[in-house]
Amino acid sequence: MKQNNQIISNLSNTDYHSHHALSSSNLKDLIQSPWKYQHNKQNPRTQTPAMVFGTLVHSLVLEPETFAEEYFIADRPERRSKAGKEQYAALEQECGARQWITQAEYLKAEDMAKPLFENDLVKKLLSGGESEQSAFWIDEESNLECKARADYINIEEGYILDLK
Repeated sequence: MKQNNQIISNLSNTDYHSHHALSSSNLKDLIQSPWKYQHNKQNPRTQTPAMVFGTLVHSLVLEPETFAEEYFIADRPERRSKAGKEQYAALEQECGARQWITQAEYLKAEDMAKPLFENDLVKKLLSGGESEQSAFWIDEESNLECKARADYINIEEGYILDLK
């Protein structure tokens, strides 16, 4: 899937990260050590609970239209009884491939995201552009295929946002 100087708006986060092109994180590792780069490519980082929560907030803010496709909100029932085990199994089936989050996790993330939607500057910055844009290009000096993924980009106005 070689892409030359393209912005792809419908590429999933998983597909972006599995693409072989070099990212800024890859280059930072490579500058430190070729061994570190190789190790990190062969041993992807496990997401910490904080990283998982950050992705949840990120999704609420930047991709609210696909949130329900990515997340399943339900408290996990205790599995000490037969009824609890059955209820858990039914919810697990309903969840499918989505990320299972509790109501408390959702509400905490919503509390963090809500002030952004109430801020006039943020509302203005998050209009007229597109979220989660993947860009691929060939670096002219090194002839290496590179990639970047912008949280939000407004090409017409000339800015990129990174939500942290």
